[in-house]
Amino acid sequence: MISKRVMLLGALVVGVSYFLAMQRVSPSEPEKPSSIQGEPSTSVNAAQELPRAAHTDARIDRELAQLAQSMGKLKNDVTAMRSDKQPAAVQPEPPATPKTPEQEQAELDEYMAGVERAFEQEPRNEQWSKSTLQGLRKALDAEPNMIAAVRGMECRSSSCRVEIRDDGSATFAEEFPLMVHEMGAVLPQARFTQSDLGSGAQLHILYLSKSADE
Repeated sequence: MISKRVMLLGALVVGVSYFLAMQRVSPSEPEKPSSIQGEPSTSVNAAQELPRAAHTDARIDRELAQLAQSMGKLKNDVTAMRSDKQPAAVQPEPPATPKTPEQEQAELDEYMAGVERAFEQEPRNEQWSKSTLQGLRKALDAEPNMIAAVRGMECRSSSCRVEIRDDGSATFAEEFPLMVHEMGAVLPQARFTQSDLGSGAQLHILYLSKSADE
Protein backbone atom coordinates (compact mmCIF):
# COMPACT_ATOMS: atom_id res chain seq x y z
CA MET A 1 0.00 0.00 0.00
CA ILE A 2 2.84 2.38 0.93
CA SER A 3 4.74 1.46 -2.23
CA LYS A 4 1.85 2.54 -4.48
CA ARG A 5 1.64 5.97 -2.80
CA VAL A 6 5.38 6.43 -3.19
CA MET A 7 5.17 5.54 -6.87
CA LEU A 8 2.32 7.98 -7.49
CA LEU A 9 4.19 10.75 -5.70
CA GLY A 10 7.31 10.10 -7.76
CA ALA A 11 5.34 10.20 -10.99
CA LEU A 12 3.79 13.51 -9.99
CA VAL A 13 7.20 15.02 -9.25
CA VAL A 14 8.54 13.85 -12.62
CA GLY A 15 5.55 15.39 -14.44
CA VAL A 16 5.97 18.77 -12.76
CA SER A 17 9.69 18.82 -13.48
CA TYR A 18 9.06 18.03 -17.15
CA PHE A 19 6.51 20.86 -17.41
CA LEU A 20 8.90 23.39 -15.89
CA ALA A 21 11.69 22.29 -18.17
CA MET A 22 9.50 22.74 -21.21
CA GLN A 23 8.57 26.30 -20.12
CA ARG A 24 12.26 27.23 -20.00
CA VAL A 25 13.01 25.80 -23.41
CA SER A 26 9.87 27.23 -25.22
CA PRO A 27 8.91 30.71 -23.87
CA SER A 28 5.40 32.06 -24.54
CA GLU A 29 6.64 34.61 -27.14
CA PRO A 30 9.25 33.74 -29.75
CA GLU A 31 12.44 35.78 -29.59
CA LYS A 32 12.99 38.26 -32.39
CA PRO A 33 16.03 37.66 -34.52
CA SER A 34 19.00 39.65 -33.32
CA SER A 35 20.83 42.10 -35.53
CA ILE A 36 24.36 43.38 -35.52
CA GLN A 37 24.64 46.65 -33.66
CA GLY A 38 24.57 49.62 -36.06
CA GLU A 39 23.18 47.60 -39.02
CA PRO A 40 19.51 46.98 -39.83
CA SER A 41 18.23 43.47 -39.58
CA THR A 42 18.19 41.65 -42.90
CA SER A 43 15.82 38.88 -41.89
CA VAL A 44 12.27 39.42 -43.17
CA ASN A 45 9.20 37.43 -42.27
CA ALA A 46 7.66 36.91 -45.70
CA ALA A 47 4.39 35.68 -44.21
CA GLN A 48 3.93 39.07 -42.48
CA GLU A 49 5.47 41.51 -45.04
CA LEU A 50 3.47 40.35 -48.11
CA PRO A 51 0.00 41.05 -46.61
CA ARG A 52 1.27 44.42 -45.32
CA ALA A 53 2.58 45.42 -48.81
CA ALA A 54 -0.67 44.35 -50.43
CA HIS A 55 -2.62 46.47 -47.94
CA THR A 56 -0.39 49.52 -48.70
CA ASP A 57 -0.83 49.15 -52.49
CA ALA A 58 -4.59 48.93 -52.10
CA ARG A 59 -4.62 52.15 -50.01
CA ILE A 60 -2.52 54.01 -52.61
CA ASP A 61 -4.85 52.86 -55.39
CA ARG A 62 -7.85 54.18 -53.46
CA GLU A 63 -6.15 57.56 -52.90
CA LEU A 64 -5.19 57.84 -56.58
CA ALA A 65 -8.76 57.05 -57.60
CA GLN A 66 -10.11 59.72 -55.23
CA LEU A 67 -7.55 62.23 -56.56
CA ALA A 68 -8.51 61.49 -60.18
CA GLN A 69 -12.19 61.95 -59.31
CA SER A 70 -11.46 65.31 -57.64
CA MET A 71 -9.42 66.49 -60.63
CA GLY A 72 -12.22 65.55 -63.00
CA LYS A 73 -14.76 67.51 -60.95
CA LEU A 74 -12.43 70.54 -60.83
CA LYS A 75 -11.96 70.43 -64.62
CA ASN A 76 -15.74 70.37 -65.13
CA ASP A 77 -16.17 73.35 -62.79
CA VAL A 78 -13.50 75.39 -64.64
CA THR A 79 -15.13 74.58 -68.00
CA ALA A 80 -18.52 75.69 -66.68
CA MET A 81 -17.06 78.97 -65.35
CA ARG A 82 -15.43 79.73 -68.70
CA SER A 83 -18.71 79.07 -70.49
CA ASP A 84 -20.54 81.47 -68.16
CA LYS A 85 -17.98 84.25 -68.78
CA GLN A 86 -18.12 84.03 -72.57
CA PRO A 87 -20.12 86.92 -74.02
CA ALA A 88 -23.31 86.12 -75.79
CA ALA A 89 -23.11 86.07 -79.53
CA VAL A 90 -24.04 89.45 -80.97
CA GLN A 91 -26.86 89.18 -83.43
CA PRO A 92 -26.15 91.16 -86.61
CA GLU A 93 -28.47 94.06 -87.17
CA PRO A 94 -30.70 93.77 -90.19
CA PRO A 95 -29.55 95.91 -93.11
CA ALA A 96 -31.12 99.34 -93.21
CA THR A 97 -33.68 99.95 -95.89
CA PRO A 98 -32.19 102.37 -98.44
CA LYS A 99 -33.87 105.76 -98.55
CA THR A 100 -35.59 106.99 -101.65
CA PRO A 101 -34.43 110.22 -103.35
CA GLU A 102 -37.60 111.87 -102.11
CA GLN A 103 -36.83 110.93 -98.49
CA GLU A 104 -33.25 112.19 -98.77
CA GLN A 105 -34.42 115.50 -100.23
CA ALA A 106 -37.03 115.90 -97.49
CA GLU A 107 -34.38 115.36 -94.79
CA LEU A 108 -32.04 117.87 -96.47
CA ASP A 109 -34.81 120.47 -96.70
CA GLU A 110 -35.63 120.01 -93.02
CA TYR A 111 -31.97 120.36 -92.05
CA MET A 112 -31.45 123.54 -94.11
CA ALA A 113 -34.64 125.02 -92.70
CA GLY A 114 -33.09 124.64 -89.25
CA VAL A 115 -29.86 126.30 -90.46
CA GLU A 116 -31.85 129.25 -91.82
CA ARG A 117 -33.81 129.67 -88.58
CA ALA A 118 -30.55 129.64 -86.58
CA PHE A 119 -29.14 132.40 -88.83
CA GLU A 120 -32.25 134.58 -88.48
CA GLN A 121 -32.06 134.26 -84.68
CA GLU A 122 -28.32 135.01 -84.51
CA PRO A 123 -27.54 138.43 -82.98
CA ARG A 124 -25.67 141.01 -85.03
CA ASN A 125 -22.13 142.15 -84.27
CA GLU A 126 -21.48 145.24 -86.39
CA GLN A 127 -17.71 145.18 -86.10
CA TRP A 128 -17.41 141.48 -86.93
CA SER A 129 -20.01 141.77 -89.70
CA LYS A 130 -18.20 144.68 -91.39
CA SER A 131 -14.73 143.08 -91.34
CA THR A 132 -16.05 139.70 -92.52
CA LEU A 133 -17.95 141.25 -95.46
CA GLN A 134 -14.77 142.96 -96.56
CA GLY A 135 -12.93 139.62 -96.47
CA LEU A 136 -15.63 137.92 -98.55
CA ARG A 137 -15.64 140.70 -101.19
CA LYS A 138 -11.86 140.42 -101.44
CA ALA A 139 -12.22 136.67 -101.99
CA LEU A 140 -14.70 137.36 -104.83
CA ASP A 141 -12.14 139.59 -106.55
CA ALA A 142 -10.20 136.40 -107.32
CA GLU A 143 -13.19 135.23 -109.42
CA PRO A 144 -14.38 138.36 -111.31
CA ASN A 145 -16.87 136.44 -113.42
CA MET A 146 -18.80 135.50 -110.24
CA ILE A 147 -19.17 139.03 -108.87
CA ALA A 148 -22.16 139.71 -111.11
CA ALA A 149 -23.81 136.49 -109.94
CA VAL A 150 -23.92 137.59 -106.29
CA ARG A 151 -27.43 138.79 -105.33
CA GLY A 152 -26.76 139.60 -101.70
CA MET A 153 -24.48 139.08 -98.66
CA GLU A 154 -25.34 139.47 -94.99
CA CYS A 155 -23.26 138.73 -91.88
CA ARG A 156 -24.32 138.54 -88.24
CA SER A 157 -21.93 137.67 -85.37
CA SER A 158 -20.46 134.30 -86.43
CA SER A 159 -21.97 133.41 -89.80
CA CYS A 160 -22.93 134.94 -93.15
CA ARG A 161 -25.51 134.25 -95.83
CA VAL A 162 -24.57 134.67 -99.51
CA GLU A 163 -27.14 134.48 -102.34
CA ILE A 164 -25.81 133.63 -105.82
CA ARG A 165 -27.76 133.30 -109.09
CA ASP A 166 -26.83 130.30 -111.23
CA ASP A 167 -27.63 130.93 -114.89
CA GLY A 168 -26.96 127.32 -115.80
CA SER A 169 -23.95 128.16 -117.98
CA ALA A 170 -20.80 126.07 -118.21
CA THR A 171 -18.79 129.06 -116.97
CA PHE A 172 -20.78 129.21 -113.73
CA ALA A 173 -20.51 125.44 -113.21
CA GLU A 174 -16.72 125.73 -113.59
CA GLU A 175 -16.11 128.82 -111.41
CA PHE A 176 -18.68 128.32 -108.64
CA PRO A 177 -16.61 125.70 -106.73
CA LEU A 178 -13.55 127.98 -107.01
CA MET A 179 -15.53 130.87 -105.52
CA VAL A 180 -16.68 128.74 -102.58
CA HIS A 181 -13.06 127.70 -102.03
CA GLU A 182 -11.87 131.32 -101.95
CA MET A 183 -14.57 132.33 -99.44
CA GLY A 184 -13.67 129.26 -97.37
CA ALA A 185 -10.40 130.98 -96.47
CA VAL A 186 -12.55 133.53 -94.56
CA LEU A 187 -15.33 131.26 -93.23
CA PRO A 188 -14.37 127.57 -93.55
CA GLN A 189 -17.72 125.94 -92.82
CA ALA A 190 -20.18 126.04 -95.72
CA ARG A 191 -23.73 124.70 -96.14
CA PHE A 192 -25.98 125.60 -99.01
CA THR A 193 -29.33 124.99 -100.57
CA GLN A 194 -30.93 126.08 -103.83
CA SER A 195 -34.31 126.95 -105.30
CA ASP A 196 -35.54 126.89 -108.91
CA LEU A 197 -35.95 130.28 -110.62
CA GLY A 198 -37.26 128.91 -113.91
CA SER A 199 -35.75 128.89 -117.40
CA GLY A 200 -32.89 126.70 -116.13
CA ALA A 201 -31.72 129.22 -113.54
CA GLN A 202 -31.31 128.54 -109.80
CA LEU A 203 -30.68 130.58 -106.68
CA HIS A 204 -27.91 129.17 -104.43
CA ILE A 205 -28.00 130.24 -100.79
CA LEU A 206 -24.75 129.69 -98.90
CA TYR A 207 -24.48 129.76 -95.10
CA LEU A 208 -20.84 130.34 -94.18
CA SER A 209 -19.58 130.25 -90.58
CA LYS A 210 -16.45 130.10 -88.47
CA SER A 211 -14.98 126.77 -87.41
CA ALA A 212 -16.28 125.23 -84.20
CA ASP A 213 -13.02 125.74 -82.26
CA GLU A 214 -12.90 129.52 -82.80
